[in-house]
Amino acid sequence: MLLHSGTGLVEDIVSVVLLACYLCLSNTVSQLLRSFYSAPFEKNLPVLLGILSVWNVSFFGYPASAILPYSQALEKFAPHIQQVSMESNGKGVSIDGKPLPFETGEIDFGEPGTNGQHSFYQLIHQGRVVPC
Repeated sequence: MLLHSGTGLVEDIVSVVLLACYLCLSNTVSQLLRSFYSAPFEKNLPVLLGILSVWNVSFFGYPASAILPYSQALEKFAPHIQQVSMESNGKGVSIDGKPLPFETGEIDFGEPGTNGQHSFYQLIHQGRVVPC
């Protein structure tokens, strides 16, 4: 069963690759991109992260995922992932229009630094299970 848009995991994967581009030197990014295109799925980190997202919501029943950048320089990262992931993976039907028997998208949220620390970080630290 494919997601309606057929691109949910792809967009998650692209987001991970873009973060790597932002944080790494150009030669390291070049190696990562070559690995993304050539590595088998079982060794392909961006693919595995995208699959993990769907697995957490569909099979473990975790409805949300926290994005917890501590650096204020990454203040736009959580909103970017929210838009890319939730828009793409929020489809409830297969490519042929049939309702899926499982949830397809998670709620992504996050804040950098002390904004998150003094709100939902406390909830997570006190035992609420939220994949981060």
